[in-house]
Amino acid sequence: MKAMKKLLIFEDDVLNQNLYQTLFKDEYQTAIYSSFEKFIEDNLDWDFDAVIMDLSLKGNHDGIQIMQYLRSNEKFKNLPIICITAHAFLKDKENCMRNGADAYIAKPCTKKTIFSALEKCITERK
Repeated sequence: MKAMKKLLIFEDDVLNQNLYQTLFKDEYQTAIYSSFEKFIEDNLDWDFDAVIMDLSLKGNHDGIQIMQYLRSNEKFKNLPIICITAHAFLKDKENCMRNGADAYIAKPCTKKTIFSALEKCITERK
């Protein structure tokens, strides 16, 4: 049996968290956080394969700030980051890409779009 890839997900909406758990359950292990503070507090010792990032989150840090942290941290700097967000303006996409995102997906989106972006980004980062 092949090992499941691991996803780090930042999403504060409970419905979206549940959707991600259902969506990824057969192919990925997921660690879902609604805030950066909780992520730091848990200090999971997982080797993640990719990050799914929402931009608007609870707590003191938004998705852009978390991406900046991940890109500056040796452990996470090479992880593919896919922003999936309701922030759908061109300036939002440009801001995501400028701050370390490998892909940007505007909500609503399809399962196929998410899985395609994940596989492409994970493959390109290897």
